[in-house]
Amino acid sequence: MKPEHHQGRDLTLKITVLLTLFIALGTGTSYASDELKIIEIPLKVKHQNVSFKRLLSEPVYQIVSTPKFMAFNSNRKIWIKRSGEKLTNLSDLISLSQECDWFQFMCAAGNKLIIAAGNYSEEQCKKDSEASLGGYIAGPRAEGIMIVEVNPPKLKFVKEFKVVKNPTSASKNLSEIPVPETIVLGMQSCLWDGENLYIGNHGFLTEVFLDANEVKLIEYDSGLIELNRKALFKEGETLWVAEDEGGLDGGGIKKLHRNKQTKFFRLLNYPYTDPDSILRYKGLLLTSSLAGLVQINEKQNAYIHYQLTKDKKKMAIYNLVIINNELWAVRDDGWVKFDLTSKSAILYYLKGAEVSNNIQSIAYFEGDWFIGTDKELVMLEK
Repeated sequence: MKPEHHQGRDLTLKITVLLTLFIALGTGTSYASDELKIIEIPLKVKHQNVSFKRLLSEPVYQIVSTPKFMAFNSNRKIWIKRSGEKLTNLSDLISLSQECDWFQFMCAAGNKLIIAAGNYSEEQCKKDSEASLGGYIAGPRAEGIMIVEVNPPKLKFVKEFKVVKNPTSASKNLSEIPVPETIVLGMQSCLWDGENLYIGNHGFLTEVFLDANEVKLIEYDSGLIELNRKALFKEGETLWVAEDEGGLDGGGIKKLHRNKQTKFFRLLNYPYTDPDSILRYKGLLLTSSLAGLVQINEKQNAYIHYQLTKDKKKMAIYNLVIINNELWAVRDDGWVKFDLTSKSAILYYLKGAEVSNNIQSIAYFEGDWFIGTDKELVMLEK
């Protein structure tokens, strides 16, 4: 099971009313999807099996890699690998004094590891995983943000962040929409641009000031529809957000720009592609989705769809990432490296009968490849 992004709402009772507070960014939205043409590019695909060494016999849904350390998230535990050292449970490095049993998401902010911590009982987790499409999903309860310094180990836990007003707000609805004075941060996506930290979650998008324990709201959903924000990408004053409405009205890519009109792209002119990442690679704006790899080309007014297969049930890729200047993504069956110049791709699989190829995450650290699946963590053999 991939980490659950949807939290606490009855999808069958929602109606399409959304009051979104835009603070510091544009207030209007234009839907570009219907105007874009679709260009299909089939890829030449090769297949390769890879040998490995098993490191953990538990799922690893997310890997964060920095020059000095790696972090592995199984939702119930966080594992740390520091340079030249073995894997260590985070709880063996620092005292996790807070009563938290669930780690929703994490990212690196400079030399710090930022972790969204919460509570999610095994019973509720099982019930949510068995819920029907569109059914009620309780999800984990957010408890706060862990700010971890890995070397030497140090922990700061912030239960609530103070919401600070933004004097440059362009929103005309600021006085009409109730905005909280404090907020407990959950996290579906996270972005560190070298200076500023942004966190996206179900219901809000914020800029976070870790030293002051404060946040500035960029978006705040105050209404019956609350958005999931699964990925963030920033270019100058432009903030790109991969979002969805929890199955009601699909999802897409939102382009936010200070004092300019917001644009929204429904990938391939279809509402249910469920994009979960966005990045720019060699000048191309790319996203991973249930439809596979899709480029948004604003100059050509087009979506460019790079096809691994014609089978719609097998198109999906997740967690698009650039590693060693190459383009990678994971799949329900293996992982993939793209070469868009030669219009080709290589599908990789872990070799052996007693291993899962439901790949959740990949990373590279100090000359080694690490692969997280829904059942284990492995390191590829050289």
